[in-house]
Amino acid sequence: MKTNGQPKSIPFRIVRGIFLLLGFMFLDHLPSMWNDISPPPDLATIDDFRKWKADGIRAEGSYENAGKTYTVLFGETGAFLASGPAAYVFDSSGSFVDWTRDVGDAYTEKHGFDLTSGNVKIKKTKEP
Repeated sequence: MKTNGQPKSIPFRIVRGIFLLLGFMFLDHLPSMWNDISPPPDLATIDDFRKWKADGIRAEGSYENAGKTYTVLFGETGAFLASGPAAYVFDSSGSFVDWTRDVGDAYTEKHGFDLTSGNVKIKKTKEP
């Protein structure tokens, strides 16, 4: 677009690009502002999680890594452009191990588990 016959300056385009990027980043985290998906600091067990999320559990599955089997509980979507829901990982004793805000694109926070499609065997899902 021209202003007074001159093309817009490069600094203007850079500033516009930065604002667009920040806008998309804000939109991507918008659902986590109204869906409390980050685990509370005192979350220790799968029972604590079931009390915390209650009706927010969408599915349950199992995940295997290095010879260990983990239980994975899926919650609400954690990002506007997420390709999957938030997922929470528990070990065989029921202790909380790790989580991710987007099971489709992001590995878990602490251990970097890859919970993408095919790596978690779904046991049951909640009917909509």
